[in-house]
Amino acid sequence: MALTAEREILNARVQVHDALGNSLLSIRRFLVNGGTEAEKKELTDRLALGVLFLKNDRPAAERDEYELMLETAAQLGVRVSVTGALPQSAPSKHILATAIHECFTNTLRHAHGDELRVEITQDGDFIEAVFTNNGEQPQGEITEKGGLVSLRALTEQAGGTMTIRFAPAYAVVIRLPKEGDYAI
Repeated sequence: MALTAEREILNARVQVHDALGNSLLSIRRFLVNGGTEAEKKELTDRLALGVLFLKNDRPAAERDEYELMLETAAQLGVRVSVTGALPQSAPSKHILATAIHECFTNTLRHAHGDELRVEITQDGDFIEAVFTNNGEQPQGEITEKGGLVSLRALTEQAGGTMTIRFAPAYAVVIRLPKEGDYAI
């Protein structure tokens, strides 16, 4: 259990490091080449997210993952509404907290929305989480990169599946084996 916690902390640090590094490189390109106001806002939002993680007064390992993700989303102007029971045991809790982070980030960055909806249902031996938002719908097929690739790997490593749906609206769907206790 301690090894898993240490690995999750290391993964979180690597993600924050990579995100801040990418933000700084993007800012440099923007300063050298210029850009639109929309690009400037995206850069500002991405940098603000990284700074929020760094400024946190309690280490991430001591904070509830859902609490941290919901606070961060709210501070960036994204409302997250959850319907159903969120799993409270590992690895499901970590995977869905990671999914909330990835989906609210993509809601801001790509869909230009301000609301993320998470619908949790239980089906036999599985829990299903469907993530949708109120932003612009993708105009074509999504190429998974960065966060979505990592989320898929994390989900599959736990014996689950991740699907990206385009109809009736864009959604990320995660199915995980049911385990442990659940809380609303």
